[in-house]
Amino acid sequence: MINKQAGAALFASLIVLLVVSILALNAARSSALEMLIATNQQNSVQALANGEDSLLFGERLVVADHTLGGPSFNFEDDSTDGLYLAAGVDPETADWSAIATENVTVAGGGPVTNRFVIEYMGTSSATGGSLAVGAGGGAQMRHLYRITGLGVGSKGTVRLVQSVFATR
Repeated sequence: MINKQAGAALFASLIVLLVVSILALNAARSSALEMLIATNQQNSVQALANGEDSLLFGERLVVADHTLGGPSFNFEDDSTDGLYLAAGVDPETADWSAIATENVTVAGGGPVTNRFVIEYMGTSSATGGSLAVGAGGGAQMRHLYRITGLGVGSKGTVRLVQSVFATR
């Protein structure tokens, strides 16, 4: 006599194998997606760090210029060296490959992709000052600068970092 349930074990094992295969494919897809997300996040963080380095380089350049006796840069509306008047360029909407910028050289060599622009925004009188004994509290003239740093990650991710910087 032939048993009517002789093929049921084979059919059940094929269904279990199909379910396990579907679960394995979904796990592989999820793993690949997580890898892409982690890579994009790493590139974004690298671009932000490069932008902050560019910004810091620009701020140090302004401080060094003022340490030597006041603003001596030549700021223009149509600059050729990345030093603009406030109305000369809008760094947020400008094509960074077409405008003049200061380049930040990378220690390891390679292409220069990190740049910055310094905009002179004029002077402003700032009241207050130091709370130290004997320090004057009257109005002081400050030179205002807007510095925008552009950082590029290894996969072409771009980040703009901007600060407003005041010096005496």
